[in-house]
Amino acid sequence: MSKRQRDVSLYDIRNSEDALKYASAECWGDEEFVLEAIEELHDAFQYASEELRGDPDFALDAIKVDSHSFKYASADLREDRDFVRNAVKAAGSVFEYASEEFQNDREIVLEAVKVGELALELVSEQFKSDREIVSCAVMQCGEHLQDASEELQNDVDIVLAAVKRDGTALQYASEKLRGDREIILEAVNQFGS
Repeated sequence: MSKRQRDVSLYDIRNSEDALKYASAECWGDEEFVLEAIEELHDAFQYASEELRGDPDFALDAIKVDSHSFKYASADLREDRDFVRNAVKAAGSVFEYASEEFQNDREIVLEAVKVGELALELVSEQFKSDREIVSCAVMQCGEHLQDASEELQNDVDIVLAAVKRDGTALQYASEKLRGDREIILEAVNQFGS
């Protein structure tokens, strides 16, 4: 495909979402075109050729541009544990589009939380009492403490990590720990910085 043809098609897409439907098959088989189209409109990957939507390396590139692309990767890729794990590493928000099987896979949940794009509220109850997962979550965003189990909201180390990240997380700690001097001081320090 010529650079001019690609540029004209991208120009049309920028100006009208309907143009997505009319771009040539040659455009939708061109990696550079597809990635640029995804930058313009997050659902553009659905129009990519089957070959590109089934290519794990290219699909990951598309997901890095926009996590919505995961929805349009081939069914085989979306059912492949390694691909899903890598997709979640690339963009934690992919987790919400993963199958229930993968949303209940501890390793995949942990990867999504480590990336910092997964709200703890989206994970199964079993993971809200998983110390490692909750610890990673509150280190990314102290507010995630609100979705942790009561047991972990009463865990000094977890609560301390949360308030070190965000002093307002103190409100989600257990009543007992909301009265803990060290935790209160750390929360106050966060407001001052």
